[in-house]
Amino acid sequence: MSYILTLLVAVVGSFAGMSVSYFIGRKFGYPLLEKHGRKIRITKEKLDHTRRWFKKFGKFALTLGYFIPGVRHLTAYFTGISGWRYRTFLSYAAPGAILWAFTFITLGKYLSKHWLAVTEAIHKYLLLGFVLLVLILILIWYLKRKPKMNQA
Repeated sequence: MSYILTLLVAVVGSFAGMSVSYFIGRKFGYPLLEKHGRKIRITKEKLDHTRRWFKKFGKFALTLGYFIPGVRHLTAYFTGISGWRYRTFLSYAAPGAILWAFTFITLGKYLSKHWLAVTEAIHKYLLLGFVLLVLILILIWYLKRKPKMNQA
């Protein structure tokens, strides 16, 4: 396969999928979640909180979200819900698509002979990292919920 052609097709395909998620979020997202979100425990307060968070951190989430399966399309969806102009979406999603495609296609090209060993190592350490992250989040949650001692 041609490296450049593969890279180009991956970027275009990835960005096209993200654009569809953006337009769904833009057209149907907020009203749909506001109307039916209670069924899946999404309240108006949670939606408003997510919109505020997304206005603050959405640029980073949109670009870096490409590297987290499933999150990638949610970030585009919430970008649409948050009312971003398509031009703004484009300016953060396009670099994410390019970076994502370049990273994985280049890794595939240069690590192809050793890919089985590489993926086994990634899964091993990714699972370990995930477990550590969950433990840290539980600890933070526990420490925040712990009642503070009265100081006299």
